[in-house]
Amino acid sequence: MKKSHVKVFVRTRPTARVYEGLKIDKDGESITITFPKEESLGFINNQLANLTFKYDGVLENVSQDIVYNICAQEAVDSVLSGYNATIICYGQTGAGKTFTMSGDAHNYAHRGVIPRALHHVFREIDLRTDRLYKVHVSYMEIYNEALYDLLSDKPAASDSLSVLDDASNTVVRGLTKVEVHNEEEALSHFFLGSQGRSTAVNVLNSNSSRSHLLFSLYVEMRTSAEASERALISKLHLVDLAGSERTKKTNASGEQLREASCINKSLTFLEQVVNALARKDTHVPFRQSKLTAALRDALGGNCKTVMIANLWPEAMHVDECVSTLRFASRARCLETEAVVNESDDPGLALHKAERQIRELKQELAMRDMLSGRGRVVYEDLSAGEQLELQHLVTRYLSGTAELDELPVDSLKHIRETYKAFRVVAGAWATAAATGHAGPQQNAASLSGGQGSMLDSDAGGVGDVDTSQGAGFCIGTAPQQARPAASAGAPGHSGGSTGSFASTPRAPGHQQHGQQQQKQQPFGQPADQQVLGFSAGGVSGGVDRNAWFSKYKHSIPQGRRQSDILKQQQQQVAELKQQIKVGPAHSGTVSFKAFDGALSLSSTHMHAHTLQQQETLCLPVNATACLALLQMCSHSD
Repeated sequence: MKKSHVKVFVRTRPTARVYEGLKIDKDGESITITFPKEESLGFINNQLANLTFKYDGVLENVSQDIVYNICAQEAVDSVLSGYNATIICYGQTGAGKTFTMSGDAHNYAHRGVIPRALHHVFREIDLRTDRLYKVHVSYMEIYNEALYDLLSDKPAASDSLSVLDDASNTVVRGLTKVEVHNEEEALSHFFLGSQGRSTAVNVLNSNSSRSHLLFSLYVEMRTSAEASERALISKLHLVDLAGSERTKKTNASGEQLREASCINKSLTFLEQVVNALARKDTHVPFRQSKLTAALRDALGGNCKTVMIANLWPEAMHVDECVSTLRFASRARCLETEAVVNESDDPGLALHKAERQIRELKQELAMRDMLSGRGRVVYEDLSAGEQLELQHLVTRYLSGTAELDELPVDSLKHIRETYKAFRVVAGAWATAAATGHAGPQQNAASLSGGQGSMLDSDAGGVGDVDTSQGAGFCIGTAPQQARPAASAGAPGHSGGSTGSFASTPRAPGHQQHGQQQQKQQPFGQPADQQVLGFSAGGVSGGVDRNAWFSKYKHSIPQGRRQSDILKQQQQQVAELKQQIKVGPAHSGTVSFKAFDGALSLSSTHMHAHTLQQQETLCLPVNATACLALLQMCSHSD
C-alpha cells in the first residue's frame, strides 16, 4: 500500500479579456498572480504584491481531448486494474466546470471527461478478451442538502438514500445501479439523468448548476482462469461541483438565494475537511454535509484522486481565482492510499479455498509417492471406517491388538484415533454406571472372541461337581424358572436347609397344571421344575442322588414324570428297532427343540414311495435328554 498525493490541474476559461496580472510559467506547472498597489494607501504600502502557486499542470486554451489525456486518462486506466478513482471539478460559477465534465452534447469534438471516460472504459474492455468485465452506473444529485437518485423511476428526494461508510469503503444505500453492456447504454443513462438536474439562469451563467452531481461507474473484473474464485471491484466517481458565487455579483434572490446559500455552505464544509486533512488533525468533520460524506474516500481514503480547478481569468474575478487557487493548493497536500480491491463475496472465497485444498492434497500425494510411503488417505473417514477404528482401539485396550496396528500415517488418522479412544472410554464409563457388561467383556465381544460365551457357561453342563465327590452338575436354572413348591415336598416348612424352594419364585409364576411352563432349548441348563432344586439349594453333606431318587418315588409329580419317561423310552426303543428292519428301508432320525418339547422324527423311505413319517414329541427335561443321548450313543 503506497501513499500518493492528490493530483491537481488548473484549467483557465478562454476569454478575450484576460487579466494581465495572471501569468503562467514556462514549465506549465506554476501560475503567478500579481496585484496592483492602490495609490490611495500612501507611500508606505504593505499590500501583497503577488502570489505563486505550483500544481501538476496548468492548462490554458486547450481542447477537450488534451484535458482528458492529461488529467483523466491515468485515473481511468487504474479503475480497469482494480483501483478506485475520483475526478473532481471545482471553481466559481461560470468557470467551465460542467463543460469540462460533460461537454457539449451537440458537438462530438467537445465531449467532456464523462463521455470520454465511458468510451475509454468500454474500448479497453473490448480489447482485453482474456478478462470478464461487468459495469454498472449510478447518477446522484445533492440539491439543498438532499440526495436525489437521477436514474430512479421516481427521482424525487427519498429518505431511503443515506451515505454509509466504514474504514475502507463509502456507499450510498438505496442508490440505483444500472448494469450497462456497451458505451451507448451508458451514455443514454448519463444523458437521461442530466435532464433531471437542477439548473438556473443568473447574471454570470445562462445554465448555472444549482446542485452537486456524482456520476459513478462500478467495474467488476475477473480473469478467465480465476473467474470462479477471484474478482476485482473498483469504482470511478466523476464529480461536477456547483460553483461558488457571490450574491452581490449574481443578484440572486428568492429560491436562487437559498440554493446559493446551500452551495456555499457545502463548499465551506468541503474546505474545512481539506484543511483538517492537510493539518492531519485527529478529527475530520466528514459528516458535516452530504457532499463531504460522499467524497470521504476521494479526499483521504482508498482512492486515486484528481482535481481540476477551473478559473475565469478576468480582472473582475481575481478574488474568486485566488480563492480557487488557494483551495486547490491545499487539496494538493492531501494523501490517499489506493489499493487493489478484491471482492469480499463469500462464494468466491469458498471456491478459492477449495482450489487451494485440492492443490495441497496433490502435493502431499506426490511427496508420499516419491518417499515410498504408498497411498496415504487425507480425506475424512466414513462412518464405517470410524466404527472399524473404534473396534481396533477396543482390541488394543483389551490386549488383543498391538500398538503398531493403530494408524499413525497422517495427522487426520491420529486425530481420528484420539476421537475413537474418547468414544470407547465414554462407552465403558456408561456401561460401568448402568451396571451392564464391564470393559473387559465389551472388549472381548467387539474383538470377536469367545470369552464372554465361555464365561456365561461357567458352572454349566459337563462341569464335574468336585464339592460333593459324586455325579456332575447339569446346569443352573434361571430364577424365573423355579417351579411352584409342592405341598408334599420334603422340608416344605420354612427354615429347612434342604428345602426345594430355598430361592424365591419370580413374580407371575403359575402352579403346575394351570399354565404350561416354558422349557429350555436342547443343550441349555435343565429345568428346575423337573429337578425341584437348584445347584446351591442343597446343603453340603446331602447326596444329590438320594434327593433325586426321593423325588421320583415319593413326590406325585416325580412319579408321573418317571412313568411318562419309561413309556417314551419304550417307544424310542421300538422306533429304533423299526428303523433297523431290512435293507429295503432307509431312514433318518432328527431331533428338534420347539415349544418346550423335543421332536423325534423318523422318515422311512422305500425305493420309490414315501411309506410313513412318524413324529414323537417328548418333554424336555434333564432325565429325558440324558436318556436320549445315552440311547443314541449305544445304538452307534
